[in-house]
Parts: sequence; structure tokens; C-alpha cells
Amino acid sequence: LPSATLPPNVKTIMSSAFRDCTKLTSIQIPASVQRIEFDAFLNTGIYNQESNWSGNVLHLGPWAIAGKPDAAEIKIKDGTKYIADNAFDGMKSLVRVELPETLTAIGRCAFGGDQSLVTLDFPNSLTTIGSYAFSGCTALEEITIPASVTLIESNVFSNCENLDVTILNPTCRIIGVEYHLPMTLGVHEKAVIRGYDGSTAQEYAEHFHQSFVSLGQAPFTDVPIGAYYEEAVSWAVENEITNGTALGRFSPNNTCTRAQVVTFLHRAMGAPAAEQARIPFTDLKAGAFYENAVAWAVKNRITSGVTETSFGPEGTCTRGQVVTFLWRVSGCPEPA
Repeated sequence: LPSATLPPNVKTIMSSAFRDCTKLTSIQIPASVQRIEFDAFLNTGIYNQESNWSGNVLHLGPWAIAGKPDAAEIKIKDGTKYIADNAFDGMKSLVRVELPETLTAIGRCAFGGDQSLVTLDFPNSLTTIGSYAFSGCTALEEITIPASVTLIESNVFSNCENLDVTILNPTCRIIGVEYHLPMTLGVHEKAVIRGYDGSTAQEYAEHFHQSFVSLGQAPFTDVPIGAYYEEAVSWAVENEITNGTALGRFSPNNTCTRAQVVTFLHRAMGAPAAEQARIPFTDLKAGAFYENAVAWAVKNRITSGVTETSFGPEGTCTRGQVVTFLWRVSGCPEPA
């Protein structure tokens, strides 16, 4: 078999699928493939062709398929998106791995049993870490999982006896927590878990009685570095003007309701207590987050509602309404 072209609906290339096809030197893998399993291309023409190897790694399109068994260091080349299942499993001499900023997924058992591995930095492009990916990596002492990772499968760090783990995505799904499986991350019972308040990392640590170190309030994962509003959002959080729409989310592209904008203004002014005043609006919910803010705004003539009896708390706050609120908060100054 010299070549193969897989149809565009293939999702998995299973273990040993092309193993020992020694004349196979060309294969087209469609973008639909989500998983390449153990030894799928072992001892093929592709495997034996030296030009396919780079940095002690066999590359096949966007996939890293295998590592040279005796390599102490491997560098996965730029453009690689996926690491196949068991790609570097059992590499006893492997000490250091360099991962590219294009990597999105690490396959199951990808580095399992690599007992000498001590250096590993995950890129901010990574989204998924497969089951048992680092099982038995006993030399690893500390791992930081970036905020980009949304899924950690089961037993990723089983038998990593010296490992402490930091998880920066406050809502990262950790497979097994919801089913109360004790080997969810697989770390040693004395391991320290670091994460943000209210995060899934804290939920994991508390549920399985592991030491948890808080990193404080979770930052917003949907506020990109360098965005024009980045510093404004940071200022608003520091001054307790906003706490976002959910754990780790600010939702910068959402529209704001009138209730939200008046609440922002109220908090920006120091959240002053509202004196008792007659509130003419019948569409306000008692005990709602905006209750004091609306009372303050009415008392200080910042808003008169959308009608005599309606404030419209869930209505979208227009740009015209926002600048009018700001002008009234500033004392209605005459423009120059």
C-alpha cells in the first residue's frame, strides 16, 4: 500500500490501523479526524522516512504522531494542532518538551510513563487534555493549566506523586467531578490545587479533601489582552462597579439593560444609601440587585423612567440614555 486518502467523514484512526504498511509513504488525513490512536502508523513508510521527523518528533500534517524513544528533548514544530494518543508514551529518557503556540489538544496517554519529564509549559492555545495524558510522570512537580483549557479528562495526572496543579480557567470542566469519581485528576492526596474562588478547581479540591490555595477573584476570560476596554474593565472590577455576568465572564459584547447601567453609576458614585423616596415605578422587583440604585437615581433626578409608572429595568439602555444619565450625575452642566 503506497498511499491512502481518507474520506472527509472519518473521525478516528484506531490503534495499529496502518501498522507495518512499510511502503505507505503518503496519506491524506481530513480535518474531520479528532483522534489518532496508539501506533496507528508504526513501521510504515511514513514512520521510517526521516524527512517526516523534526525535533525528534514524527509529524503528519497538523498531528504529532510519535517521538523517538531515546530522545531527551523534543520540540513539536509550529503549526502542530494535535498530539496523538500515546505519541510519547514510555519515553524513559525524555526530560524536556517544547510545545507550539498552535497546539489545541493533547491525546490520551500522550506522555504516560515519562518518568524523567521535568519541564513542560502549556501554550495558551491549548483547549483539551486527554485521559492519562501525564500518568506516571513522577518527576513533574508543578503544572499550570492555562485559561484556554476548557476540558481536562479523567486521570490526567494519576501517579504523579510530587505534582501540584494550578488551573487558571475558573469554569474548566474536570471530567468526573460531577460523578464524584475520586481519580478525576489523579493527583496524590497531598497535592496542592490552586485556582480561583468559586472555580471548578476549588470544587474539586474541596470535594476530594485536597489542599486548595486561592488565587483570588477570577479574571474575565473573555476580555482579550490589548482590547480597548481591558483597562476600563480592570478599573471597574477593582472599584466594585461590576463583577461580570458569570464566574470568569464579563460578556463585553452584550448590550446593557437600564437596570445594569444605573447600577454601574450608583456603584461608581460609591453606592450611597438612598433616602426614602416614593418610587412611582410598578415594574421593579423587590430585592432585585438594582433596587437601591434605582431609588438613588430617582431621588437625585438621574432618571424619571420610560413612563410615569415604568422604569423598564430589562430594556436596552441606549447610548442617548447613557450620556443623559452621565450628564445628570455630573449636575447637568451647561455645555460650553
